[in-house]
Amino acid sequence: MMLFRKTAAALLLLASSSLAMAQDYPTQQARMLVGWAPGGANDAIGRIVAQGLQVQSGKPVLVFNKPGAGSTLAADELAKAKPDGHTLLMGSTGGQAIAPLLFTKLTFDPFKDIVPVTLVARTATALVVHSAVPAKDMRELVTYLKANPGKTMYASGGNGTGAHLTAELFKSMAGVDIAHVPYKGDAPAVTDVMAGNVQMAFTTLPAALAGVKTGKIRMLAVSTASRVKSLPDIPTVAESGVPGFDVSTWYGIFTTARTPQVVIDAIARDVAKVVATPDAQAALIKQGVEPVTNTPAEFAKYFASEAERWAKVARSVGLQAQ
Repeated sequence: MMLFRKTAAALLLLASSSLAMAQDYPTQQARMLVGWAPGGANDAIGRIVAQGLQVQSGKPVLVFNKPGAGSTLAADELAKAKPDGHTLLMGSTGGQAIAPLLFTKLTFDPFKDIVPVTLVARTATALVVHSAVPAKDMRELVTYLKANPGKTMYASGGNGTGAHLTAELFKSMAGVDIAHVPYKGDAPAVTDVMAGNVQMAFTTLPAALAGVKTGKIRMLAVSTASRVKSLPDIPTVAESGVPGFDVSTWYGIFTTARTPQVVIDAIARDVAKVVATPDAQAALIKQGVEPVTNTPAEFAKYFASEAERWAKVARSVGLQAQ
């Protein structure tokens, strides 16, 4: 009986301590790491969230850009930070689900030493074709590609990028044969589609819309399971002849493993409050992304499924690790 009372008392003390920790968070200045250079989507979204958290808590949240190696340098710093929730990372599909497949000589475990906290936003990629391609919609495109195997080239922002793997997933699911032409970024890739040097590409919505305005390319579909709210007339790849196709570029908050779960839950709630504000909603939509949050458990499950899916795609194309 005495042992039971001591155990119960210890558990009660632990619960009280955890509750106090969550209520007190944050207790100091926090850092928001971004694994990409200033000006990109990760950086812009990270700054929107950091500013919102700072306003909400009254504690500074400083953004630190640490670009390189597909965001794994920033993730390495996060993995080695004190596990108290005061160091965060604005992660994304490319940096957290794909980069670990390419950069294998890491000094941390990208799936054990950092943990998902919550999604912040996601966006579709657009399938665009040069105006000379004889296909006015997705079904016509798939029919054309099957009738002309190996004769069509698609551009991407580089080997191992989200656009590259999205196109390879499309190839597999649609049963078509198209050749990959990698570029050093989405902008030059779309520019060459506009010039007609390559015939198609999966690319970001802002880049696609800019190209469509010139009349040199057409947007045939978006990659997500549902249509994009701001582009209701553009169908999805899935509804246009490739059932089950669903690819999002997502952005989410990560923190250091071994951070107490109550603190992780508190961060997720704080970020959700920020993302729900009209100012943050407007700022995120301006970046071409859809604001969305979830719980740490939901994000962990989603992240695991994303990592597994992109690993399979990477293996199918013989992606070479560095």
